[in-house]
Amino acid sequence: MLSGDNSIIKQAGNAKTQTDIAQEKEILEQATVIAMGKNKYGNLEETDLKTYIDNSLSEGESEVTDNNDGTFLVVFPSKRAYEIDEDGNVSNIENFNNDISGDAVARIKYTYYTKLQDAIDAVLNNNSKTTIVLLKDLSENITVNENQNIVLNLNTFNLTNSVKNTCITLNGTLNLKNGKMTIDLDSGNNYAVKIEDTGKLILNDTEISSDRGSISNYGELEVNNSTITTSEGILTYYTIYTGAMGRTIINSGYIRNQTAGAIRNYGILKLNGGTIESGTGYNAVKNESGGTVTKSDTCTIIGNTTGF
Repeated sequence: MLSGDNSIIKQAGNAKTQTDIAQEKEILEQATVIAMGKNKYGNLEETDLKTYIDNSLSEGESEVTDNNDGTFLVVFPSKRAYEIDEDGNVSNIENFNNDISGDAVARIKYTYYTKLQDAIDAVLNNNSKTTIVLLKDLSENITVNENQNIVLNLNTFNLTNSVKNTCITLNGTLNLKNGKMTIDLDSGNNYAVKIEDTGKLILNDTEISSDRGSISNYGELEVNNSTITTSEGILTYYTIYTGAMGRTIINSGYIRNQTAGAIRNYGILKLNGGTIESGTGYNAVKNESGGTVTKSDTCTIIGNTTGF
């Protein structure tokens, strides 16, 4: 083929790429206007933005990440990426790659990490909110430090523990969303997630499945539209254990222990919604001395209750 022919093909390819970019930018601009217009305060919210973008796509869906600095990252099915600033301006991110090294497991904005713990360690200990996006299924045990404030977008992937003990040790704040954890523990003394007294865990659209205890909470726990299950519970190790200084709020979701009790509480337990279910003959909710429980009519309990 003549070099002139190659030049024509290249020019045609570039022209198509520019046309596609222009179309994607137009989708973003329209979605941004709609999302901000429908928000009570004129703000741009991650879930709203994704909804209005995906409504305009003929196939596939977008990946939308709130960078928590006033900007949003949007990745189209084409793998082209754009940034939207706080004023709704859209800019193309050149040479964006969701897995720039081939070995990356997570990213913070446009910086990639081959270990999730390395990404966590890159987050400042000043309570500034930082989003980490998982890029693939991953087996790793991690620790969030005190004064870290992290949004971990599992991005539909599965986080498992590489060593058969606690997968997440939480001393800071973690908002875990949009994925699942499948945990295999070697002892009933371990929980999939341990929330220490300075820790806070917020679950949104997340599934946690453990063969032993699921969450041990001595800090704060909030559950929204999430499923937490234990398959081989031991009497003293419930799906959710709340210590004397702990605070657990279940707004919606499903908490189940297939073979023992679901929730054991020594602290503050608020059942605002969702379904709590125990194994046959066990306590779905066991409130111990010193603990307090408030239950809404929108919360369903399947199993026994004790102490409230």
